[in-house]
This record gives sequence, C-alpha cells and structure tokens, in this order.
Amino acid sequence: MCSQGLQAIPADSGTSLQLVPIDDDPNGERRQRGEAGLAESVARLRDRLADPTKGDPLISLGEVLGWCYSLEEYHRKRLGWPAYNVLRASPDGETEAGLIYARGLFAHSLDASAGIVHHPPRMIQRGGVRTPYGPRDPRQRARVTMITGAVNAYVFKPLDDLPEPAQPERYRRDEFYRQRVADREIVGPLESAIDFLMGIA
Repeated sequence: MCSQGLQAIPADSGTSLQLVPIDDDPNGERRQRGEAGLAESVARLRDRLADPTKGDPLISLGEVLGWCYSLEEYHRKRLGWPAYNVLRASPDGETEAGLIYARGLFAHSLDASAGIVHHPPRMIQRGGVRTPYGPRDPRQRARVTMITGAVNAYVFKPLDDLPEPAQPERYRRDEFYRQRVADREIVGPLESAIDFLMGIA
C-alpha cells in the first residue's frame, strides 16, 4: 500500500507509479456531482464571455479547470494509471492533459487562470484610401488600427510564456499543451477536454 492508500504495481511504461483500479464510487454519485459541477462552471464561463457584466470570465475559467482536474484524478484512480493513459492517447485526451499541465503550474496561486491566458493584439483594418476610380487604390495602404482583443477573446499563452515547472515534465503534457492548447481561443481546447472527460465510460 502507498501512503495515500492507493495500491501500486511495478512500473512497466516509464512511470514511477502505476495504479490498479480502485472504485470507491460504486453508485457513481461522486462522478455525477463532478460532471454537474463541470457543466455548470462551463455554462457560467460561456455567459461571462458573452456578457462580462455577469462576472469575471477568469474566475469561471479557474472553476472549469478545477473540475477538469478533479474528474481526471477521479478517473485515474477508478481506471488505474495504465488504462487511463491508453484512453488519453487521443486528440481530446492530449488536449485535456495539456490544460491540466498548465493549470498545475499555477495550482497554488490565486490568479491561476489569469496566468495561462492573455488578450492577443488584433489587427483591424479601418477603411481605406478612396480614389475617384474605385473604392480603393491597391497601391496605397489602408489605415490599420491596432486594438486589443475583446473580453471574449481570451487565448491560451504560448508554452514559452508559461513559468518553468518545479520538476521536469515526464509525461509529455508540455508538448500536448504546445500542440493542442497554446495560441488558441479558450473555448475550443476546453470543449475538447470536456468531451474527453464526459466520454469516459
């Protein structure tokens, strides 16, 4: 037995600890509560992205990531580490792993969600140069105005903009973050992670 009461089996795929399945939720009540918490936090996030007067979207993003982490831990314990890793070997599973990696870098911080997202600058063309011969003369530049992203345009930061982990990453979650999460608006990767977590049998 491990110190936390989890049964360990010898590692055979590069992990230092693999867990055998332990199902301490036979009626699925904890899972239902976790999935309901995730669904409600996603609904709040969507509302706040659409209308920031309803509350800070970053608070809701933190809630969503917290529920994703809790459900990941639940399924890893219930299925065992090897079986869970097999399931996670999908685009949606890798996206979820990348999100949890980034969340973990700020796990004990009050601004966890603010640390992994930003508003990218947006280039917006305003008008153009009108000529008597047509709407625009292609030889002359249009006026361009630089504005920051709208409140609903949060984007996950590039991996290189995140802090270094306290320990080297051993499970490629940093690469999953780079490939499937970084530089994307937040809704897409979150939907992929949620699809993965909600789809686990």
